[in-house]
Amino acid sequence: MQNALLLATKLQKLGKVDRRFFLICGIIIAVIVAVYFLIPVFRREQYEMQRNNLREREKAFNAAKQARDAEAGKDVVLSTQENDQVDDK
Repeated sequence: MQNALLLATKLQKLGKVDRRFFLICGIIIAVIVAVYFLIPVFRREQYEMQRNNLREREKAFNAAKQARDAEAGKDVVLSTQENDQVDDK
């Protein structure tokens, strides 16, 4: 509580120009923070396009992975059949 009173008395001792300066600095900082948090709102279309592109890339990646897995499964079946033929000889 004493710290708050001490701060208040120091602020009262500041001149009118100093108080305006700190007020302007505070307003500038508040505007910068507000703009930082509002960037996604300003760039909504860009972020939406990026999300759609990511979904398309995921679909292509999963399709390629499934094709690779299916191809690998055929190779395994062929290799086991070849091993069976070698064992029979």
